[in-house]
Amino acid sequence: SSMNKIKVVSFYTQTGVYPELSKRLEKSCQKYGVAINLVSKPDLGSWVKNCGYKSSFILEELNNTPDGECIVWVDSDGRFENTPYLLIDTEADFGVRAEPGGRKKTPAGREEISLPKHWPSSLTPAWFNSGTIFLRKCPKVIELCTEWRNLTQLKVCDWDQWTLQEAWSNTQPKTEWLPREYCQIDKLHGRDRAVILHDLASTIQGVNRK
Repeated sequence: SSMNKIKVVSFYTQTGVYPELSKRLEKSCQKYGVAINLVSKPDLGSWVKNCGYKSSFILEELNNTPDGECIVWVDSDGRFENTPYLLIDTEADFGVRAEPGGRKKTPAGREEISLPKHWPSSLTPAWFNSGTIFLRKCPKVIELCTEWRNLTQLKVCDWDQWTLQEAWSNTQPKTEWLPREYCQIDKLHGRDRAVILHDLASTIQGVNRK
């Protein structure tokens, strides 16, 4: 099968560690020969609102992508540690990391949440991590992202990975469930074998360690 043409897309706000971290993302893409479109956006005043903008940004980027080509969202605190062969080779239209968990969960400092009502009964309960998202330009993925954007605007306090998971459950494109290496969190999982490593910048205090 032919290889996917992939381009990383991300935005960052001109606050705190983000401009510095996003430069590191850009350098890592250059190192592994991955195209990137990195955009600076005004700070919307809160972390949840800035993340909520992600769905609109991704939909816009998809609309500017030729049919069949692929974009990969990587949070601006992420970076490539290896060539993303899985994303280059996959035949799926969408790819995300879903961490196994129960049917309900109570995130730190938040209300309890439940799996979306259309979550397929054939799938083990799992929770999306939206730090790395693979999207192919095709009608089903446009439908997913449009739904995601609408839910984000409707549920302004919800984290973007929950609205994404709900939109996914309602549309269910052909999906590649990414292994942890593609959305690996340095503080939780270490760096071993990582392909795309995330810092969780929302928890980094002070200046990023080099």
